[in-house]
Amino acid sequence: QSVIKAELGEELSEGEIRTAALSKVYESVSLQKCLNSAATRLSAEQRRRILGGLIKVLRADDRVSSREADFFNTVAAALRLTAADAAGLISD
Repeated sequence: QSVIKAELGEELSEGEIRTAALSKVYESVSLQKCLNSAATRLSAEQRRRILGGLIKVLRADDRVSSREADFFNTVAAALRLTAADAAGLISD
């Protein structure tokens, strides 16, 4: 909730977040395919912001599991971002 508020300026309830997470859209289109498609329409800065938001969500419980790290790597690749992008080394 706090990441969405900080990044988007919107307040969502836990229920709204759960509903979105359980959405059937993920059953019809894979997340990777959705992100690949979005990557072509988003600027590099927008894609880096998405990745930055994901980092905040993954660190919300003060630990990142190997499964979460794998998910992060999948998202970064689908968004066509490099390790340098993920580390915040690029700011163009």
